[in-house]
Order: sequence, then structure tokens, then C-alpha cells
Amino acid sequence: MHKRKRPAVTTINFSRSKDENLGATTPVESLASTSGFSTTEKRLLFEKTTVADDGRIRRERGLVALQTSDDRPPTARGDIASSPDPIYELYAGMDPGDVVDEAEEGPRELRASDNPLAQWTADHRQIYLEEILRLEGRGDHATYSDCRRCGLSAAEFRCCDCLGGGELLCAACTKDGHRQLPFHRIQQWMGTSFRRTTLKEMGLRIQLGHWHSVSGRCPLPEPAAGEDFVIIDNLGVHHVNLDYCGCGEGGLRTVQLLRAQIWGATTTNPRTGATFSVLRRFQLLSCESKCSVLEFYQTLARETDNLHFKKDTVRYNEFMRMTREWRNVRMLKRAGRGHEADGIARTQPGACALLCPACPHPGKNLPPNWENAPLELRFIYALFVAIDANFRLKRKDVSSEERDPGLGNGWAFICDVQAYMEHVGKHWNYKQERSHCVAHDAVDKPDREARGTASSGIGAVDCARHNMKRPCAVGDLQLGERYINMDYMFFRSVAGSSLMRFVVSYDIACQWHIHLLERLAHYNDDALLMDGTGKSITFLVPKFHLPAHIEDCNLKFSFNLTRDVGQTDGEAPERGWADANPMARSTKEMGPGFRRDTLDDYFNDVNHKKIIALGKSLMCALKPISRAHLWW
Repeated sequence: MHKRKRPAVTTINFSRSKDENLGATTPVESLASTSGFSTTEKRLLFEKTTVADDGRIRRERGLVALQTSDDRPPTARGDIASSPDPIYELYAGMDPGDVVDEAEEGPRELRASDNPLAQWTADHRQIYLEEILRLEGRGDHATYSDCRRCGLSAAEFRCCDCLGGGELLCAACTKDGHRQLPFHRIQQWMGTSFRRTTLKEMGLRIQLGHWHSVSGRCPLPEPAAGEDFVIIDNLGVHHVNLDYCGCGEGGLRTVQLLRAQIWGATTTNPRTGATFSVLRRFQLLSCESKCSVLEFYQTLARETDNLHFKKDTVRYNEFMRMTREWRNVRMLKRAGRGHEADGIARTQPGACALLCPACPHPGKNLPPNWENAPLELRFIYALFVAIDANFRLKRKDVSSEERDPGLGNGWAFICDVQAYMEHVGKHWNYKQERSHCVAHDAVDKPDREARGTASSGIGAVDCARHNMKRPCAVGDLQLGERYINMDYMFFRSVAGSSLMRFVVSYDIACQWHIHLLERLAHYNDDALLMDGTGKSITFLVPKFHLPAHIEDCNLKFSFNLTRDVGQTDGEAPERGWADANPMARSTKEMGPGFRRDTLDDYFNDVNHKKIIALGKSLMCALKPISRAHLWW
């Protein structure tokens, strides 16, 4: 786009020049004759810019008269005091009343820094390679041979993890500097190259139980069993010399390890431990990247020794057990069970699950007398839930409930397995009616994904508006998406609720809801009962699934044709499954209890991330509304 050439401009130069008769300043240079103003009048240049919807800029410029007095320079407003100092203002303006349309400035020219990868490849890659090779030798520390700290012994050792620029020290100074950093990796200079060594080989011993003393030493140390203690840390798998407190001040050995933030693999003469830091790292990685325990452990083993890492995999089973215990205790801690008088023993079903704070919870986030709201306002306190099944999260027929019962049965999202399986076994022979809509596989072919598995997948009930799992509303499927499974999860999720209105989204709701109450009466299970007095349940089909149904369903079960549901689409579970599906790569090989513990922890992590993001999500949703309000 070509810009219009600017017309000639007039330079207005004001300076303070006292006029004896007028008592005011006079212009040093007069305005151009085209301005239309007298040369004795004092004027101020103004500019008004308007940006159109199409991006074009309209700029108007003009001159306004200045107010003057006998003892102050010209000002635009007479009610604002001005400095008596001389004024000099230079304007590169246009003639009064002239209007200019200008195009927006185009993008600036590209610079080398706009493509940092190409810049690095062309200018710095060789430097990086040379510096990496330089670190293979002594580098800056080739000019001395004795330890610069004590000067008593040869400087042969350096730490790979300390920020010291590869400084070489003697064995004694290296040990003294790592008494609080016993998991750092050490290298020894052998004359022409470095070789890997350990602080254990150098004689460093880790003393537990005496953190209260200045020296940290125990007068009666007791070595760990077998002198073969292994500690798994973020930096690798470390063989260490470990001493317990034997004088009695340190307490139990298990307590001594925990106070050093080391998780013992067993409670009787443990020989393996893991730092709290590495356990937390694995928990976060398993939720974010869906890595398995084996993949994470082998990474640590290779970090320690990439040539002989296979020998360190003997502690894999111990590490796997510690990760399960860590997840379980962290879940109990966050649920506040450590502050309860009855502790862990009386943990109630679903007590460890993080709840959706935006859903209605009587007694928590609802106003007084909410249940007496007028009929036309009850939608404000409605609970939206969505039901769905996932056939990716299956489990192979390995292990058993007897060998692997799990650590938190029914405490979070997966319902109590004993009560659930009793329900399934009792009504196993129930024959569900065929679909009156199109041929839904979930209705007519419920066993399509069950061959060769102990669990063909999982069913779940989600918060339909905020995509969070609900407590005690997840369970294993045995022969696909059968009504006896999905009924249990739905009623277990809403049983005992005092809410008055429910909106239920399910991709086969048109068939599933037909004899729902008759099936509930047939189950005769107190855990599934809900008081139906004054309650209403609306059954709908998710928006994406609805077009696959017959026309009658498209009219009766449409979110778009239903009052008081807003922009809810009912597809919340599908979004959650997309992130959960990679978990199947590791959970399908687990025993039943291990798998339940892992999924409970994962669903809690998902709800946690949703909760902390609700504020930002709400702000993003309100910004367009606030802009529209300000515009009008």
C-alpha cells in the first residue's frame, strides 16, 4: 500500500520574549500565511487520531488559541499554573484543519535473532562442541597439581554436580564438601582422562539420627545391614555407607530415614531407600508424561552408569513399591487424615478425592435456603454430570485381588471394589433390552472389548461442566458398557445428595434412562438409594454424539433445545479420556490394586490442575463480556 505524500509542514517556534505593551510573548517566527491566523495570536497545535475498524488511521490536526497573562507564558488552560521559565516547543505539524489517512506500518525486517536455531548453527555450534570436549579434560585446572584448599594432597577429584567449574580437590576436601551432598557424582583424574568413582569408595559415611547436634555425629553409630545400602535419587542410583544412631536419641530406624527425607523400601532392616525428591519427581512425571516406573528407574540407572546400568536394575521392585506407598501417603496427607483423631483407619469412601469447587455442594458453597428457590431459578443449583466409558484403559488378566488388594480401596474416585463386584456378581445375568434407536454397540454388543482381559475398560461419572471426576464414580468394566456397571457408578455418585435438580449427559441416554428407576428398585442396594422427593432429572445426549441418533432423539435429548443448560455440550469425559489414554501403556500390565492406586492418583492430579486453573479460565471467559460492556 502506498502512503500519500505529506504536504509541506509549518514549524512553529515559540520563545519567551516580553512585550512591554502587551505583556506577553511573541512568536519568533510567524505562522505560514496559509494558517489563517494573525501573526500576533498565540496558538497551540492539537492532534486527534481515529482508528477505523478496517485498520485505517484518520488523523486530524489543528491550532487552538492560547490564554496569556502579564506574568506567565502561554497556556492552553488559564486555571492551571505554569512555570515562568522560557518555553521552547518545536512542532512538525500540518496546516490547520488538514486531515491525513495513513496506512499502518508494515512488519519490520527480519533479523538474525529471529531464527535462534539457524544463528546457533551458523555461529556457535563449533564453539559448543569445543567447550564440551574441553570439559573432558582438566580445562582451567591444568595449571596446578596440589589441592588449592588444603595444599596437602594431590588434586585429583572433581564433582559433576557442584557449580565449581570442574575444580579439582583432594579426597579429604571432596568428602568434607559433600557431607550434606552425598548423592553427587564424583570423577577422578587418572593422568590422561577422568574415571567415575563414588563417595562411598572415598570413605564418606552418612550419619542418621543426629540432626539436632552441631557435629551430626553419633557416639555409637550402627552400620546398615550388609553395608550395601542403596539410595535412589534424582542424580542416579547410589551405593552408600549408611550409619544409624545407636545411642537411642535418634529413635526408630524407620523414623531416622524419614527425618532424613529418605523413604525406606521395607520397615525391617531396609537396604534400599529413595529420597523424597525423586519420589515426587516420578509422581509428577507419571501424571504429565505418563512414564512407567520401569522407564523412570532405568533412566536413573543410566544416569549413574550408562555402560553397566543393568546391574542397578535389581532394586526396581523396591522402587516400584516405594512409589505406591508415597502416592498413598501423599493422598492421605492432602485429605487431612493426619489431623483427624481417628487417623487413617476411619477414612470414609471418597474422602481423599478433590471435589469440583464450581459444582453445587450443599453446606459448602450454596446460600441459605437454596432449596426454597422458585422453580424457574432452580437451574442455578443444578448438578450437571456426564457418564462415559473408556475401552483404552483396559487391564490384562494378571495378578489377583488376593495378591494385590490395593492401598486405598474406595477412598478416592474408584468405588469400593468389594461392594461393586458384589453388585456386578449379583446381577450378572440381567439381560438388557436392545436399542430402539440406531444400533449402539454400547447397548447391543457390550462384550466387544472384553476378550483376554480382566477389565475391558473403565466407566466414570464426571462433572459435565468442569470436566472433573466425581468421588466413588469410577469402576472397572468386565464385558463392555453394561447397564449394571453404569447404573452403579451413576447412583453411587449422586446417592445421598440433597440437590433438587440433575442434568445427566450420556451418549446412549435415550436408551439407558428408559427403565432406570425400575432397575434401581431391582438392585435394592442401600448404597445406591436417593430420595426422589421433589427432584428432577433431565437426560440428554452430548452434542457431538447426538447427530448419530434418530430424529426423535435429536429433538428430545438435545442440549440446544433444552432450557436452563447454557452452553454445556456434555462432552467433558471425552476431553479427559484424551489425556488419560496414554496411562494405559503402563496400567494394562499392573495388578488390580496397583492400577486402582495409580488411576486414583492420576485423577486427583487432573482435578488439582483444573481447580488451580479455574480462576484464569473464568477471567478469560469474562474478558469478552467486560469489553462489550465497556464498549456500550
